[in-house]
Amino acid sequence: MSGIGEIADRCWLEIPKQFPFVILHEHIVMPNHVHGLIEIAKNDVGCVLNDIVISLRSYLLSFQSNETTHYVSRIT
Repeated sequence: MSGIGEIADRCWLEIPKQFPFVILHEHIVMPNHVHGLIEIAKNDVGCVLNDIVISLRSYLLSFQSNETTHYVSRIT
């Protein structure tokens, strides 16, 4: 796995630290993206599903931007 792939894998595994109500299932890191299944186990936090999805999406997009910038700065 490439360096950026290892970063992507590590980020995937850290999702439950940010979202304790999420259960991660299978995932695979591809050369330029990640596939994975995320289960929203229960909604103890008083959020509606739409808010949870928006929050997860924001987290993943933020990761993509930050880690890509970090990786590019290491190789250039």
